[in-house]
Amino acid sequence: MTTYDLDKMDQTALREFWGKVHRNPVKTAREIFPERRPRYVAAAHSLGNYAINRAAMLSCKAKGDKHGVAIYKHAMSLCRDELPLWAD
Repeated sequence: MTTYDLDKMDQTALREFWGKVHRNPVKTAREIFPERRPRYVAAAHSLGNYAINRAAMLSCKAKGDKHGVAIYKHAMSLCRDELPLWAD
């Protein structure tokens, strides 16, 4: 199983992870969740969405855009809410 600590990645790594999920969702999902539990591909998509929203939030934070940070943090929480309990 490949693990990704999305909360410790920088913007570049987060965007690369999103791209990996976006380009090859099933292959990436199998790397992350080799046991292939129900909705494992959807869970990988949710993690990819979380990653791209976190990258945008970090960009807003670097610019001092507090409103943007709040918007992307909310989007991140929605992505986390979509994850099955076993994937969190």
